[in-house]
Amino acid sequence: MKYLFFNSIRGRLIFWFSIIFAASFIVYTVISYVQMRDEILDREKAKLESIRDLKVREIDSWIDKIAGDMRTLISTEEIKVTGHNLCIGSPVGKKESQSLVRLLDSYINNYNIYYEIFIVSAFSSTIVYSTSSDNVGQERLNNAYISETLKANDIFIKDIYYSRNLNVPTMTFSIPLSPARYYDTRPAGVLVARIYLERSLYNFLLDRTGLGGTGETMIINSSLTALNRLREYDGFPLTLKVKDEASIQALAGKSGVLECSDYRGEKVLAAFRHIPRLKWGFVAKQDIHELLSPIYSMVAQKILILMFIMGAFFLVGFFLSRDITEQINSLIAVSNRIRSGDYSFRIMTSRDDEFSRLSESFNKMADLIISQLNIQKASSEIIHVMVSTLNQDEFSRNVLRKLVETTESIIGAFYILTRDGNEFKHLTSIGLDIDAMETFHAESLEGEFGRALATREIAKTRNISLQSLVKLRTIVGDVVPTEIMTIPIIVNNRTVAIISLASLKEYDPEAMTILESIRPVMNTAFANIISDEETRRLARELSDKNQLLMNQKTELETQAMELTRQRDTVRKQNRELEQQRVKVEEASRLKNEFLSNMSHELRTPLNSIMALSRVLIMQTKEKLDEEERGYLEIIDRNGGKLLALINDILDLSKIESGRIDLKIREISIESILRVIVDNLEQMAEEKGIKIVIAADEDLPRVESDESRIYQILQNIIGNAVKFTEQGAVTVTVTKRDEEVIVAIEDTGIGIAETDLPHIFEEFRQVDGTLSRKYSGTGLGLTIASKSALLISSKIEVESSPGIGSCFRVIIPVAWREPELAAVNGSVTVLNKEQEQAKILAGVPDTGRLTGTAGNAMGSVYGRKTVLVVDDDHDNIIVVQAVLQSQYEILYAYDGQEAMDLIMKERPDVILLDMSLPGKSGFVVVKELKTNDRTRRVPVIALTAMTMTGDRERILRAGCDDYIPKPYNIDELKKKIAYWMELTT
Repeated sequence: MKYLFFNSIRGRLIFWFSIIFAASFIVYTVISYVQMRDEILDREKAKLESIRDLKVREIDSWIDKIAGDMRTLISTEEIKVTGHNLCIGSPVGKKESQSLVRLLDSYINNYNIYYEIFIVSAFSSTIVYSTSSDNVGQERLNNAYISETLKANDIFIKDIYYSRNLNVPTMTFSIPLSPARYYDTRPAGVLVARIYLERSLYNFLLDRTGLGGTGETMIINSSLTALNRLREYDGFPLTLKVKDEASIQALAGKSGVLECSDYRGEKVLAAFRHIPRLKWGFVAKQDIHELLSPIYSMVAQKILILMFIMGAFFLVGFFLSRDITEQINSLIAVSNRIRSGDYSFRIMTSRDDEFSRLSESFNKMADLIISQLNIQKASSEIIHVMVSTLNQDEFSRNVLRKLVETTESIIGAFYILTRDGNEFKHLTSIGLDIDAMETFHAESLEGEFGRALATREIAKTRNISLQSLVKLRTIVGDVVPTEIMTIPIIVNNRTVAIISLASLKEYDPEAMTILESIRPVMNTAFANIISDEETRRLARELSDKNQLLMNQKTELETQAMELTRQRDTVRKQNRELEQQRVKVEEASRLKNEFLSNMSHELRTPLNSIMALSRVLIMQTKEKLDEEERGYLEIIDRNGGKLLALINDILDLSKIESGRIDLKIREISIESILRVIVDNLEQMAEEKGIKIVIAADEDLPRVESDESRIYQILQNIIGNAVKFTEQGAVTVTVTKRDEEVIVAIEDTGIGIAETDLPHIFEEFRQVDGTLSRKYSGTGLGLTIASKSALLISSKIEVESSPGIGSCFRVIIPVAWREPELAAVNGSVTVLNKEQEQAKILAGVPDTGRLTGTAGNAMGSVYGRKTVLVVDDDHDNIIVVQAVLQSQYEILYAYDGQEAMDLIMKERPDVILLDMSLPGKSGFVVVKELKTNDRTRRVPVIALTAMTMTGDRERILRAGCDDYIPKPYNIDELKKKIAYWMELTT
């Protein structure tokens, strides 16, 4: 920058005048250029957007035209019937064949956009007819226009590609043939049209009207390949990869206009847009330099104007600077005298202009410098006295003496605020009678000190007359001062001391300036003195407290040792508790494992007992007498009781362990009651009693778990029927506030008052002896009570022996989360959608049946085939007995044997036990569902795995359905029939 400074003002004026003008002119030129550029680019953007939208509409119209032709063709009788027969291999008459040829040849001849139209069979994937006869019989198995068209069942447009047969770029439109007969469920073939791009798409892309000499349009596919011929690219279409920003934005689904570099590296203005139907990007662009060419001549003209005006400015600056420098040089000579220390020299001038006023300013500046030097010297001396003192007494004496000397005062006094902050007391003075000095109150704002205390600024009292009451008693007599100055000393925003000075003449202005300049230092210095004295006092107190803390430290160390001992004890107890927790969790795991195994081992033989007894009842209806049939019914009935007992024990275990899934939905209490009453109606009729339901009108539906409510009401109403020998069981349903109350009142044996507190305990019965009249395990009310807690409900009971009992179940209308204290473990609450998601979560799509299984067993045995996979021979015998009249039964005893048999025989339905030796049912179903040959064979889990979560785990593994053992024969038959029908 040093080269921009000149030795004379003249040079600087000329230089900066020229620079300022040139800069202004350049800024104006640049702004004009930018404005013109923006206007041109805005106009060109609008033009390119119009061209882009027009071309995209032409492409859409072109696609719609071809799609319309394709839809028209497949609706013709020639394509619909003749084409269908060709695809399925049926014979076609000569007349029909000629009609098809005329139809397709007319499209080739009349519309020059088609290269070839041909039909491909969906069964053989070969061309069964083509307008180019050389292609008939060629295979098109892996072509996307076949597979994708059949998959979408609609028009499919294959992207532009290079055809080796045609030696040109082309693209295809394909559409599935409409079924010729009402019972056809899938298209027999695909109609394909190969497009002549040079006569259609490429032709209107080459129309560059409005794009100047450098503009062009371009289409790009999803791999950023240019699909059409370009102005500056000599290569063939489909051989150029583009990476410009406009193409990338267009393929990303965006639309707009931007400046970027094109495939040549040239800056262009590009309008882009996405064509979603073809997944193409479309770009219309034109070179920036062509668009901005009108601006360049304007810039050249402005440069010539700049050079001319700069010359004029040079001449004006030369003559103006010469007059100014002559007067400035005279001022430089005077300023050098003042700089050398001759402050007495003054400038004399006779002119009445700016230079005359500048000379007067020089003279005043010299006077001010002399005054400032005097003030600075006096202030420095006073400050030196302040900072060299160590206590309040020394500070007050030395500072007061120096102030009296500097301000030429006749007397001075120093007052300090007492420790209690109430009064200012005299500390030291000069020229005053000490015996006459009095204290004054800190809150008093009167007298010469009042204004200083109120404003916390230096207060000056002037023009005191001789008749004034203000008189100062000195050591030589009373004196009436002319002026008094009161100086407050401020520490922490509080006046802590006051200095008073008095003079028999007016104070010089310099004195006031000196006092104002030293006052901040005075406040700080006095604050430091106060702080030092306070620090020394605190140090003494701290020493005393340190000794006290040493004594407390010793006591705390003793307490710390005791706390350490207690901490070690707590850690030991925590380790013992952790070991106990691990043992409890292991015991819980073993209990659940035992219950699962017990459930499986009990349900498996019980399944055989119940199923075979039911088979015998059905098959020997006409062969056995009534007594023999009664024996079988006893077996079947007691099997059901044993199953109910097993379910009760497992339910109780699930509730106590917290392994319960609650399925929350809106349910009707009245509907549940009617189902329960229907189930108990026969039992009630046999005993000669009635079951009556009385429900309020407009009962609300409640949000709760339907199975839990059914279980609670079933157990209570069942007990009421069981323990009532005569009379009736009345069920009343009412609404109270936000609750539904179900009251079950019977005329049975009743419950003693001493037994009422225990009726909800496990295995508790009023009569628990072996000779008791009423059978049962005593789990019903226990399960009902615990289930009620799970759904935030309550059970109340009133009873009198010999009169009857009344149980009231109180159910909230809106779902409430159960209290943690009411249940053990954790309870999972699912709504309807969450329940479905849990069941189907993770189920592979390939394991679900969506079409025919392709089974060939029907042609071998003449009947549908069921494969039973179970390691228990008795279970296989049961299934054979149940199903052999309807189906052919195959069986296998382990997983590997089952897989071999499935691969060999291909059964229609598989009944699979999940607990198999060697290869488990879970492994078997996984292998079946991942094998293309067997993935569509229905697999029904027929298992004794009925613990919480087993059903969901089995369905996630890939099974299509789930039936727990012991099973209901009718349910088994219905589910097999359902899956047989689904796979037919």
